[in-house]
Amino acid sequence: MAKNKVFIIQYDPTVTNHSLFQGFWEAVDTGKKSIQPKNLMVVDSIETAYKVMTEPRMQIFYAVNEKKPANINQLACYLNKDYANVWKDCQVLANIGVIKLKKESKETKPTQIKPVSCYKRIIFDFPSKEVLIQKPSVGISLL
Repeated sequence: MAKNKVFIIQYDPTVTNHSLFQGFWEAVDTGKKSIQPKNLMVVDSIETAYKVMTEPRMQIFYAVNEKKPANINQLACYLNKDYANVWKDCQVLANIGVIKLKKESKETKPTQIKPVSCYKRIIFDFPSKEVLIQKPSVGISLL
């Protein structure tokens, strides 16, 4: 599924709530389906980037790509970590779109849900101010 796709976490200290909602209302007014690339998350602080992509979540992302576990339980075993913590971190990664949590059927138990990576790499992008001015971000995601 992931092929060579890249997820980008971009630091932009100029991001404001106003600019976030300006993109949202533009989408509502014009009827565009989405103005934000799915592989881009823009954050206004480095602290936010670290809160989203913690070390355990980076380890999970790496293990999902490399080990391709059959389910969350197997992933927790690969990482030698508590299932509950791995499950919570997988949910965060799924919410931001880095992985998908696949159920085989409606009767699938939580321990049988398969984590599947949507991307091969995650890049932390810290562009200079002049780069941000030249190429303004469209559609901003702020966590």
